[in-house]
Amino acid sequence: MNNSLFGKMQSVLMSQSDIKDICDTLKRGYYPLAVSGLSSIHKAQLALIISTLSEESAPLLIITDDEAGAKRICDDINEMYAVSQNENETAAYIYPAKDITLARVESVSKEYEYQRLCVLARLIDGSCKIVCASAEAVMQRTIPPDVLADRTIKLSRDTSVQLPDLISRLIAAGYTRCDKVESPSQFSVRGSIADIFPVQEKMPVRMELWDDEIDSFAYFDPETQRRTEQIDELIIPPAGEVLFNSADALVQKINALSAGVRGKRTELVRSNLAKDADNVSNGVSLANIDKYLPLAYDKPALIFDYLKPDSPVLFCEFHSCCEKAKAIQSQFNEDMKILLEEGELCRGLDGYIAEFESISETAVKFPCVLMDTFLRTNDIRCKKLWTMTAYQTAPWGGEIRQLSEDLRSFIDRNYSVIVLAGSEKTLPIIAEDLRNDGIPCDIMTEETTLTKGRVLITTGCLSSGYDYPDIKTALITQAKAMSSKRKLKKKKKGEEVSLRALAGELGVSYQTLRNWKAADKWEEALPKKKRGGQPGNQNSKGKRNAVGSHDGAPPGNKNAEKDGAYSTVFFDMLSAEELKITESVPLGGREALEHEMKILKFREHKILAKISEYESQPEDALFVSSLLDMRTPGGRGKDKKDGANQTMGMYSKDSAFSRVLKLQEALYKVQGRIAKIADSLRALEESDRRMALEKQRLEILRMRATGAVDVPDPDGTAADDLDAPLEEDTEE
Repeated sequence: MNNSLFGKMQSVLMSQSDIKDICDTLKRGYYPLAVSGLSSIHKAQLALIISTLSEESAPLLIITDDEAGAKRICDDINEMYAVSQNENETAAYIYPAKDITLARVESVSKEYEYQRLCVLARLIDGSCKIVCASAEAVMQRTIPPDVLADRTIKLSRDTSVQLPDLISRLIAAGYTRCDKVESPSQFSVRGSIADIFPVQEKMPVRMELWDDEIDSFAYFDPETQRRTEQIDELIIPPAGEVLFNSADALVQKINALSAGVRGKRTELVRSNLAKDADNVSNGVSLANIDKYLPLAYDKPALIFDYLKPDSPVLFCEFHSCCEKAKAIQSQFNEDMKILLEEGELCRGLDGYIAEFESISETAVKFPCVLMDTFLRTNDIRCKKLWTMTAYQTAPWGGEIRQLSEDLRSFIDRNYSVIVLAGSEKTLPIIAEDLRNDGIPCDIMTEETTLTKGRVLITTGCLSSGYDYPDIKTALITQAKAMSSKRKLKKKKKGEEVSLRALAGELGVSYQTLRNWKAADKWEEALPKKKRGGQPGNQNSKGKRNAVGSHDGAPPGNKNAEKDGAYSTVFFDMLSAEELKITESVPLGGREALEHEMKILKFREHKILAKISEYESQPEDALFVSSLLDMRTPGGRGKDKKDGANQTMGMYSKDSAFSRVLKLQEALYKVQGRIAKIADSLRALEESDRRMALEKQRLEILRMRATGAVDVPDPDGTAADDLDAPLEEDTEE
């Protein structure tokens, strides 16, 4: 996206009185505030404006009800803004929730924990402006800021380093020494060469020493071991949120905890603690190290401990956040009860997550804003309330005619409009098509400005567009390309699967997936059913339809022909009308493609007409779904049934907007097939031209060979130059 887009939009949006009042009120220290009438895209805009107007050293925190909402608003913010006019830098980061592993397991995915640590490290060094997190993520306790800063290692070229000291610091930061570095949180040392894979990097780093001085830094490919890019400095954040000074320190704390255990499950608890202590003493890393978070720190931190006193805190749908937090708290308490009964936990091992009530009490101490779509009552008493007039527009599907109609509606109302569409190469084509339709438009540059009654076109893609009627400004975005069916990555046999990662692949919440797991009892292995009887079993022999009794179904049985899908077609059994249809279908390649093209163009016309019909409906009927109560009489007279006199059924009726979305999906498929057929026809035309040229060349060779035309001597070169123009024969 053009880097100047946000600057242009910010100056325009600040002219809206509500947005200006919100920012001025926060600067005066008058909060918490509540703003309603905002959709997801408007929340991202407001958050970005507040962030840019706040202090440079004060990062902004956005709290949503789930991870999907956090990702959506994070993507929109990064699309709208680039830090310091540099597209390679990121404005917003996601602070994800992790799987808190308390039970004894063999291995666990650390991907989300690494992401959390990277965000926390950026908050400390000031390289993060905006953090997007779910309610579950902000409830989870983590490493304190002073511990994270102390365990972070900073290295630079031409500085001295003691290799034994570096190894000790890496181990204390949660890194594992190995022979070959392959994944994050690993390191290896060979002589004067140290390979380190920091958790925030996509590739490992190779460091070479000359005596005690760092001679070179470079990324390298772990498969080929070849260096790719030189660097001057390296920051290595910790590789875990639960860190101890040493393995002996962890063993001592486990033993001290075990000595203080009391109750009816004392022996079971002590046995489990002893197993963990033995594993640590033998150099085995604990996959359930989260269990000992209360032993690692006197006061585990929350993400609020990493913010500045003047850091804005924004809630997206505060009521939904509270409801989601209650469900998370309830589920976590149930898991804790089970672990306490199994002896995996005991008194002194608790406090892994904070209650959302304490979260909200902490949040209102910061410049706090509640951003909601609809006005709701909540436990936070806001000092001022705004209800903004802003609308969300549907993404543009790629059809120029529809885009022209939408733009003409805005132009007629003297709007300033921005269109996010296509790549840099397609922008001139779209602009020309719009000008041909009578739409005044320009391609956005650094010099262009938003003008009433004109359209600016630039690259980019947001989750949705927006419309601000008060300032007559709108944005239309191109729809993101999404597959109709979500493809899941195939898992290997025996591979450990993270529930949170699986929830992301399925597009459902983590809590929903946990409920499925509990209801369906995924832990229990299902026995495989054997097909058929035991070897030598002849119970089915001689029975109808059994193998060996007769071929297939009894004679005359046509059960498989009920829907026509499995019937065998014989041309001598077709009716006259069916024969006429089959005979009219062309058999040639080009004719068949042209025939299919006509059918598809007709379908395209019908779908566009239907979409236009639905979109012309009133606004109250466009977005409202309905339920139809269908009642069927239960009989009369002797046939009347006792009890319920009617058979009742509820049938849902989609809104016109939902039907338009389904029709647009069908339209994309039809237009995609039309494009493929057009490419095939162009290929055939190119093949015909090549064939014609080849025939001409062969005809020229034949004429020269037979003496029909004069040719130079064989030792000349002109006879072989078939590309030379031919002189026409003239008769004297």
